[in-house]
Amino acid sequence: MPIDSYRFLDFASRQIMKAWAGRQEPGTVPFTPLPKPLRECTVALVSTAGVARNDDRPFDQEGERRNPWWGDSSRSRPPGCRRCRSR
Repeated sequence: MPIDSYRFLDFASRQIMKAWAGRQEPGTVPFTPLPKPLRECTVALVSTAGVARNDDRPFDQEGERRNPWWGDSSRSRPPGCRRCRSR
């Protein structure tokens, strides 16, 4: 099943994004060996996925469909996180 990454974009935005993506040249994947064992490293997980807790406010899918350039700027604050900055 193919995935349509542009399905919520209007026709003009779809054409612009497809043209921009088509101009990208494939490059090499950057790789740097770890200087120490993984168990001694601090690891962070960064994701563009919509990760949410059960008690979080739902993602605004209708707003995203109406205006795909908007994006949902809300974010949840992990429980007990003292380093997270509030907006």
